[in-house]
Amino acid sequence: MEFLTIGNIIKFPGSNLNKTKVNSSVFIFIKLFDFLRALRFLNYIVFAHHKKGAGIHSPFVFGLIADVFNRPVDSDDLFEIERLRKDLSKKKEKIYYNDPGAGTRIKRQFPRSIGEIVRTSSTQRKYGELLFKLVRKFKPENIIELGTSLGLGSMYLAKGNSKSQVHTIEGAVPLYQLAKANFEMAGFENIHSYNDLFASGLEKLRKRVGNFDMVFFDGNHTFDHTLEYYEMCIPKITNESIFIFDDIHWSSEMEKLWERIIKDERVAVSIDLFQIGLVFFRKELSKQHFVIKI
Repeated sequence: MEFLTIGNIIKFPGSNLNKTKVNSSVFIFIKLFDFLRALRFLNYIVFAHHKKGAGIHSPFVFGLIADVFNRPVDSDDLFEIERLRKDLSKKKEKIYYNDPGAGTRIKRQFPRSIGEIVRTSSTQRKYGELLFKLVRKFKPENIIELGTSLGLGSMYLAKGNSKSQVHTIEGAVPLYQLAKANFEMAGFENIHSYNDLFASGLEKLRKRVGNFDMVFFDGNHTFDHTLEYYEMCIPKITNESIFIFDDIHWSSEMEKLWERIIKDERVAVSIDLFQIGLVFFRKELSKQHFVIKI
């Protein structure tokens, strides 16, 4: 069974009428999901500031645009990660696991190939480079990642600064095992992976790790759970901590969460990049929200 992208047809090798009816309903849901997401993206394009910083009056944010968003990445810096992505995307081997979170439109009870996971659930190259550049600029000592998947996002974070320690939590055992093997194969010594549910894993890290200098929320994209993890991380922040939220426009529930975060009085500056939201807590900054096209 193969689901194709929006605008194409759906193929059911050896399908019967009943199967077609069921899967057609699923396909209609996916197309509606894509349509609503397209509307959110159109709204983002219309209201976003230019990527070169036109109209940005905050020196901190303007500097972020110049030093991070628009600063190029040397292809050699991420060559090994992109080669691994290419290799993994070709793998047709299927794995079976119960995903305790939400964050892919593909039904989670289906067995999924490794290549499919790379295409639908792993950090995209564009945003992987952004993670790399954020770490390169701010050099956080401790980085927390919720949702390891196959480990590509963890590698981008770890590659940004060899002295940063990346602590990544994954609830699905097969993904945790594959990611751990990928880290070892790629030679990353500053990534520490844990097989645990996010809440219990975070509780352990709060006792084990010092400050949470950077947190990447990349799993269980639901309002209640992500807000719970956010509040668990807040007591561990410093003035320089950075929170990164993936898929802030993935659903109406995630958009509701993002609105809640940017209105939080503890947040100084928030930046909407459509796929990703950035949050800064610096008390010396005026409370402002930006929508920036990258």
